[in-house]
Amino acid sequence: MSRREHDGWKQHRNVARLHDSSIDDEASDDGADADSQGPDGAPPDSPVTASDPRTSVDDLWRMAEQPRLRAWIVANTSAPADLINEIARVGGPGVHHALAVLRESLAAPGSAAQE
Repeated sequence: MSRREHDGWKQHRNVARLHDSSIDDEASDDGADADSQGPDGAPPDSPVTASDPRTSVDDLWRMAEQPRLRAWIVANTSAPADLINEIARVGGPGVHHALAVLRESLAAPGSAAQE
């Protein structure tokens, strides 16, 4: 299996898990390792970690399984477009508003999208 095929399979698996978790918003296991920490010692699955640009893409996909963190991931400047699109598709608390803020910031004069 080529690297590209592996990455595509991994992304497909992440999308499927994200979609499945949107059905059950009250999952009992948040997927966090009790001994791990996010950037600057923040809890691993917290709004601080979800919105921190230093958080890895793999961790963002994993955190997106938790509906309460999805709006914070949308606010993360390092979140990949495919993850934001998937979050927009499955929704969650505050996601609609976070997407509106993101769209507004991208349309603002002087934004990177305008250059």
